[in-house]
Amino acid sequence: MLVKFIPTRRAGTSIDAVLAYIFQADDADGKPRPVVQQVAGTMPELLSLMSLDIPSKNPYTHSVLSFSDSDMERTTEAQRLQILDSYIDELAAGLCDKRRMPYVAVCHGDHYHVVTLRYDLGSGKVYQPFVKVRGDTGRFNAWKDVVNATYGLDAPTKSGTLFRSSAKHVSEDIKNLLWSLNDVGRDVFENAGGEITAHELLNELEPLIHEEGFEIARTTKSGFSVTAPKMKRNVRIQFTRKAMGLVDDKKDEDVDVLRERLSCHREKLMLSMGRYHQGAVPEYSDGSHFSAFHRHFAGNEKWNDKAIPPFSAAAHQ
Repeated sequence: MLVKFIPTRRAGTSIDAVLAYIFQADDADGKPRPVVQQVAGTMPELLSLMSLDIPSKNPYTHSVLSFSDSDMERTTEAQRLQILDSYIDELAAGLCDKRRMPYVAVCHGDHYHVVTLRYDLGSGKVYQPFVKVRGDTGRFNAWKDVVNATYGLDAPTKSGTLFRSSAKHVSEDIKNLLWSLNDVGRDVFENAGGEITAHELLNELEPLIHEEGFEIARTTKSGFSVTAPKMKRNVRIQFTRKAMGLVDDKKDEDVDVLRERLSCHREKLMLSMGRYHQGAVPEYSDGSHFSAFHRHFAGNEKWNDKAIPPFSAAAHQ
């Protein structure tokens, strides 16, 4: 299981574009998604409305919680929802209560999209759930390690993946090529006892690339590019850390040690949030979008149990 924060392409990008994407029935290649279901959070229409009043050029944070094929086999839907709930708690760790953080979570089968507004309902201030300079990369890596160890899931650096695409969206042909490269590449890698360089592995797999209808256009230290007659541009494929021999094969750490590490990261977070929490919580002015949102959830301790109406077609326009 891994977590990925999706960078905003440019400042001022509307949240409506992100909401329309995660709720649409087809993926970026026009293929039907196996599942499109909101599983947690509030109505996307409210998130869209509230984003207009947030004093930030980027009023939202978009992230993905993804499970490998083996993770899907090892866990039930209920367990994955528990992991999702824990992840949302971690996003709101700086507020100590996820009810203060407006968000929506949508299931696409083997992964969840989570969109949060950068706003604290309790204080009326801007709140960012993920800030690199605050040390949040280490905190979310620590959370991921705890969850993977607790549920017996694949850590990204210890999976059998040897090749991956650097593109956000790839065609079905590239997906099939990657599957074949990793499937056959694992056997080659294991037969060599791991004592094979990434470029030696690529040389062994070059005939397979040709069989799939591609040619190697360029190779670099970290990967290679493939091309085909019908392709408008080359597609970059990267070597993973495992293929490059950078994976540490040390013994798995005890889950209690991992939890202690996560606790240290959370303590650092609360120290950095000290000034944020100073001062009284402002009152909500009548007539504002936030007052309507606050009243909507007043007294409701479990938002996830609340029936959520479907996303309106207007948001797709």
